[in-house]
Amino acid sequence: MAQDARGATFEITPQAARFDTVSADGAPYVRVSMPGSYAADEPGRPALPTMMISVGVPDGMSARARVISADWEERAALPPPLPVMKQRFVADDPKTGPVSEVRYDPDPAIYGRGEVWPRDAVSLGEGGPLGDSWMMPAIVRAVRYDPGHKRFSVLRRMTLRVEFVQATDRELKARPAVRPGADVGVWQHLQRRMLGNYESARTFPRRASPGPRPTRPLFRAPRRGALNPEFRLSITTTGWSSVSYATMAAAGFPAGVSISEIGVWERGYDDVGDSATSVPIPVVARDSNTNGVFDSGDAIEFYARNLRDRVGPLSIENRYSYANVYWLTWTGTAAAIPDSISGIIPGSPPVSTSFLDTIHLEQNLYMMPWPSTTVGTPEENVEYFFWTDGAEPDQFDTTIPFLDPDPSNPFRVQARYQGRANITHQLDIYFRSSSGTTDTLARAHQFFGEEVYLLDTGFTIPGSHIGAGTNRYTHDGIGRSSGSPSFVLGSRSPLDWVDVTYSRRYLARGDRLAFTSGSTNGIVELHVGGFTQPGIQVYDVTTPATPLRVTGVAVVAVGPLYEADFRVDASAGVRRFVALVSGSEVPIGAGAVERDTPSSLTIPSPFPVGGFARSILIAPDAFLAPANRLAVFRRGQGYAVEIAPVQDVYDEFNGGIKSAAAIRRYLLYAYRNWPQRPSFAVLLGDASMDYRHDLAASGMDWVPTYMAFETVQGPFGRELVANDSYYAFNLGGGSTPSAQVTPSLFLGRVPAGSAADLDQYVTKIIQYENFQPTDTWRGRQLLLSDDEYSSTIFFSTGYCFQPSEAAFRDASQYMADATAASPSGADISSVLFDLKYFTDRLATICNDPANPGCRSRSCVAFQFRRIGNGVDSLETELAKGQLIFNVQAHANRKLIAHEFVFDIDQGDMSRISNLGRPFFYMVWGCHANQFADAPGGVADIDPIGSFGEQFVMLPDRGAIGGLGSTAYEYIDTNAAMNSFVADAFYSTPGPSAPPGPRWIMGEIVGQAYVRNASSGYPPQRAMNRTVVLLGDPMIRMDALPPRIFEVTVDGVPFPDNGPFISDSPTATAALVAKVRDEAGLRKTELAERSVATGMITSLDTTLYSVAVSDTGRANTAPCGTSRMAW
Repeated sequence: MAQDARGATFEITPQAARFDTVSADGAPYVRVSMPGSYAADEPGRPALPTMMISVGVPDGMSARARVISADWEERAALPPPLPVMKQRFVADDPKTGPVSEVRYDPDPAIYGRGEVWPRDAVSLGEGGPLGDSWMMPAIVRAVRYDPGHKRFSVLRRMTLRVEFVQATDRELKARPAVRPGADVGVWQHLQRRMLGNYESARTFPRRASPGPRPTRPLFRAPRRGALNPEFRLSITTTGWSSVSYATMAAAGFPAGVSISEIGVWERGYDDVGDSATSVPIPVVARDSNTNGVFDSGDAIEFYARNLRDRVGPLSIENRYSYANVYWLTWTGTAAAIPDSISGIIPGSPPVSTSFLDTIHLEQNLYMMPWPSTTVGTPEENVEYFFWTDGAEPDQFDTTIPFLDPDPSNPFRVQARYQGRANITHQLDIYFRSSSGTTDTLARAHQFFGEEVYLLDTGFTIPGSHIGAGTNRYTHDGIGRSSGSPSFVLGSRSPLDWVDVTYSRRYLARGDRLAFTSGSTNGIVELHVGGFTQPGIQVYDVTTPATPLRVTGVAVVAVGPLYEADFRVDASAGVRRFVALVSGSEVPIGAGAVERDTPSSLTIPSPFPVGGFARSILIAPDAFLAPANRLAVFRRGQGYAVEIAPVQDVYDEFNGGIKSAAAIRRYLLYAYRNWPQRPSFAVLLGDASMDYRHDLAASGMDWVPTYMAFETVQGPFGRELVANDSYYAFNLGGGSTPSAQVTPSLFLGRVPAGSAADLDQYVTKIIQYENFQPTDTWRGRQLLLSDDEYSSTIFFSTGYCFQPSEAAFRDASQYMADATAASPSGADISSVLFDLKYFTDRLATICNDPANPGCRSRSCVAFQFRRIGNGVDSLETELAKGQLIFNVQAHANRKLIAHEFVFDIDQGDMSRISNLGRPFFYMVWGCHANQFADAPGGVADIDPIGSFGEQFVMLPDRGAIGGLGSTAYEYIDTNAAMNSFVADAFYSTPGPSAPPGPRWIMGEIVGQAYVRNASSGYPPQRAMNRTVVLLGDPMIRMDALPPRIFEVTVDGVPFPDNGPFISDSPTATAALVAKVRDEAGLRKTELAERSVATGMITSLDTTLYSVAVSDTGRANTAPCGTSRMAW
């Protein structure tokens, strides 16, 4: 009604509410629904319709809502409202689908009291970013319930005033430090669509934010006068290492370089300073022929660490790689070399005879993505690959490779076990000496569920028990499921690692030894023996990045061997050393050396005049050819496209080390620093849960995802699932719950497994965006809804009626109604493919007489696959082609619905035959887009792509892209988010993007994310993390071609192809032809066709006029009215 810088006044007139009587858990209720609303609330509360009005708020301001007037209709003599269901997943067999427990437990604090629920008809959410605007949602409860009088109040009309007030310091602190500038037109589209007060909000002054700053290249070290090539050295073994000239030459290192100028650097990234870091590592140049040139026989030595030793065993970075990366190049100055420390200290200090050494035993042979959620910081920083799976018979036995143990000192054994949910675990653990002695480390030790058991014996095991032969660590495990009276073989608690810390004597193996100063505090003398040659070098590596060469080392012959004697001051703590003979270093092989190609990753390309948006394509080197093809295509549409090889991202933003953090840092850097900030990003390549490829069956991790715990708990606990949203959400740094799950740019992933796969996908979308007048298939959408029969915890046989699952059909109907009511969808045909139609026909033949209200699932599934039944019917509909394929059903990564209406294990993917007519899919079930491999059983991996992933990657058919979850999702939150996407397509469509598609896929999904983030219900907004977009978010979508929808002559409807007859050359008639299109009309003409010849001739434009009207979609000309006088 009114809007300005002080506030906005809204007139709200909801559509009619619908009350459907249902029975749940044996009690009568009414399900209340209302077009244009959603229901999202805590389980047990009344499921009542909620409306959301997004209000743009000036910077520095907050908002207060005030109801000026409201007209309510009372509805009595009805059962109470249906409570929000409580859903719990209890099983999920990939072959049969998820099994859940659904309960309706009315909250007695609401249903049993005498006050209206909810108390307030309007509330304001905490707010979140919408591009460069700050948006606060006004939540209108259009239906309220009075349990005391057993009546409903239904809103007919409301006048709502939202006034702007000064924001508090707490509110301001929670808002993002950085938001995109007004130059990012894509966000202006969303503001226009979503903000109820857009016209005034777009004029609000924008606060000064710390960006964009002038674009700057990241600091690449070392700084050098010439652009000499750099080489990555991948290190998986900690120790004094060397790389030979032969190895470097094979990688492209040139001849004739001064060996004294060759240096090594260890790089990283400073998140606080938003810049790369670099530390020079001292090197020792081994110039075999002393000619001063790096050539044959020479080597560069330095102290290198693997990634675990660099970042520590508890760092989340260990999940991505075993390898640390060093950088080798040369400069115009001498490289850093080790300083020295004297090994000659006067006095008569004690001699240390042994030092503590730790044997770390670990193999990653099994995957269990349901580990403890309470031991990591952040919670997802937890190990999920294990040595054992804890399954029957769970009898573990491994060798402990002691080297030169000192039997006079005790030793310590530590081990880590991770329990599985709902199991009591019991372990017997032993140390078995080759001498025949057995030490019991744990006897009948029990722990429960997802607890982590850390075995730690302390230094209690006598060193004399270490035998000269093979010593072993063993365990025997048993377990008991919840509710079971007895234990069975198999503890179901996988073993992670075993550490054995013992006293080791100072004896070199292979002419090198890593050791410490021992347990003496103060000055101590060390005698390090066992060397076969006298040229022993000793380095102090207590500070690994700055090793010190120990001077004054006395080399003494001891029989045929040699010993290095020196003294050290350990007053400040234990010191660490390596001693070795030249040539015995850890060699860096050819496979660990790679020449780097310099990148300009951090400097964006110029933004084209009249450009539409900036985007980033991140791809592995192997995929760059098809990635460039996609970039060329998008640049032709007005995008500024940056191509970022993923290795370059690692190089610039993580020192060359593979990490999901590097990808987020890159996008964050671009968002905060570039002019015309990126609006779109695409990850071009598949991902794997197995980042390091520990399991032989896992797929290639081309572009990693970020694994985090899902919100909805599955049968085995909360699962680690793919969260690509980690890269794109909250780049501005807001701290409100909404801001943390609101996208800062629109992200998609093309899960290609090869360059050929990606090339086929690029071909498919180029063809898809070649809109043709004959593409009538774009005017259809297929809305599949599951029936109300499914397997739950209560049914041991068959599958039974579930009233809650009417939500599937209701959600499909919502989308159909939103389409029909919208100018954007007025001519789109919604095909409601309800499985109830097929299953009801089987009610008799598949009835389960032993269980009233139940049917035989196997019977239904069998009948569905008979010729002409459910499976054939779905495939026939899909073959026709559709704009959208929307699925509201139970699902997992392999199948849709418990009736198996689509099942990739039964070959259904090969039957998809919509050649040249690909759809955009939305699957509102579980795991449909679980692209990053998946658990196979309880301890293995399944590399087969989910059906959503396969839809996208089918050549010439299937899908152009789609929305689906990587996790478990609830039925009701799925329905709400489905409605948000439906509204983005049809109820609040925005302006078309030049040159004229109706929808851009990423914008539509982004709008739904923003609404979902503002819903106010934590599990609802959490879906933004797990519902991911597969496909290119820049895909342009359009429905039908332009069409004439009404013709009148002198106000009378005129039939299509009807004759127009006049018997007078001077007669006149007013002909009005109304034309429309979802995107817009660039040109509207009137022509006539000769009856005699059939020739079509355009009429003189001065003889008629074109009147343009707009049905609510800004910047378009959807309707033209032509008038001609004859």
